[in-house]
Amino acid sequence: MPSWRLAVFIGAPVAKAIAAHAALMTAALKERVSDRQSIHDWKTLADYLRCVIGHSTVEHFRVLYMDSGNKLIADETLTTGTYDSVEVFPREVLSKALLCGAAAIVLAHNHPSGNAEPSIADVRMTRRIMALAKELNIDVYDHIIVTRQGQSSLRTLGLMRL
Repeated sequence: MPSWRLAVFIGAPVAKAIAAHAALMTAALKERVSDRQSIHDWKTLADYLRCVIGHSTVEHFRVLYMDSGNKLIADETLTTGTYDSVEVFPREVLSKALLCGAAAIVLAHNHPSGNAEPSIADVRMTRRIMALAKELNIDVYDHIIVTRQGQSSLRTLGLMRL
């Protein structure tokens, strides 16, 4: 919740303190997945994504671009949607991957509803991006869906088969 909205319920000073704390937590988690370090700790990655987009009231589609050593090249929100949907264009996902020389990507988005279960549309879109990425020799490692309370991984659920 934005600090200005939270201030209505708990007062501006406390709301600002909570916002500052959230910003520090996000920065600390981002440092653990960036700084050109190899990303091998998927729990830390999921925690970072949950902190960055898990509490939003609208859907955000984010892509993490990595080099061949799993080092983070870029982390971008490609599009923002509504409370229950976000439009994703595979062309935008993959053109950025080509521009930054990514060898692999991780897709991520949030479900403001709190249900981390992937929808049929989520699975379909992931497989479409995977098919196109395969033609460009770009690996799609996972598609992580985050909520306030948790996350799900399409890879772990066995939904990333072409």
